[in-house]
Amino acid sequence: MEFCVECGAEEKLYGHLCKDCLLSKDLIKPPAHVSVVVCRACDKVLKGSRWLETSPMEEAGESLGKETKTHTEVTGLKWEIPDFEPEKGEHMLECNAVASIGGEELSLPFKVSVKIGMQMCDVCSRMRGDYYEAIIQLRRGDLGSQGSDRDLAEADAGILKAISELGKADKMGFLAKTEEVTGGIDYYLGSMGVARSVTRKIRDSKGASITESRSLVGMKDGKELYRWTILIRLPSHRAGDVVVFENELHAVESVGRKYMNLRHLLSGKKTRIQVGSGNLKSIAPKENLEEAVVVSKAEDTVQVLDPRNMKTVTLSRPAGLKDIGETVIVVRQDEELFIV
Repeated sequence: MEFCVECGAEEKLYGHLCKDCLLSKDLIKPPAHVSVVVCRACDKVLKGSRWLETSPMEEAGESLGKETKTHTEVTGLKWEIPDFEPEKGEHMLECNAVASIGGEELSLPFKVSVKIGMQMCDVCSRMRGDYYEAIIQLRRGDLGSQGSDRDLAEADAGILKAISELGKADKMGFLAKTEEVTGGIDYYLGSMGVARSVTRKIRDSKGASITESRSLVGMKDGKELYRWTILIRLPSHRAGDVVVFENELHAVESVGRKYMNLRHLLSGKKTRIQVGSGNLKSIAPKENLEEAVVVSKAEDTVQVLDPRNMKTVTLSRPAGLKDIGETVIVVRQDEELFIV
């Protein structure tokens, strides 16, 4: 049996000392204080040179672990920091140091000074300063008042949703501000990368056209700094609209990035043309189409009640239209009705 070199006790030794004698030593010597810097706007904590979404308590514990001096018999140490309101100034906290000694864990109480400093993180600082790298200019298409307003509202909701989702992965992907302008909405974004991703989503989902431009705004570390403007022009035609193509009525079936698909209202023939084709004339956006009650139907014709005067009119039955219910959708051109 070994004896404690200080008191002579015959029991388990830690090095050459029994537990009581070991605890009488300065096993753990915390620093006079530790400092934690918190963003006053978003509560992120400065860790080295990075602002992280962690708690001041966790950062204080890590700092204590690094700066605390320990006895040679201490093989591990972790700090338990109580929750506290991270206000600026010094906080005297009742903490526990959990030390690993000889395969055991000993919890030792200490009063620790944690000094909280308040700064503004780089992202919040730029947000407060109206910083932005790109402007997305959303502009309505020529759809008539009702159709344009609805299309603009849908695109606006899509842009805001995309910014919210993409901003989670890019700390600079914040929306600095929005402005309603004649014909649309402007969005000021902190990240050009997020701005490009957002515009691609709207282009792909709405068939919009995209135009980019840039302007020189300064120099930093010998590099030119640019601010980008991205114009999103919503299409003048959407799925469900009725148009005139080559002097014939067509329904727009789909609109993509480069092409749109049309269907002849009478023959049912499908045609694919480029978006923005100049030989296309709008007749009625889908919001302006009318619903007519079906009176009777034959192989080549359908009788309906004109929704304006409720008179019975006979219309040509579109080729390939097999199922006709109690009503049909019609478009009016030059006071004549056509089934869509």
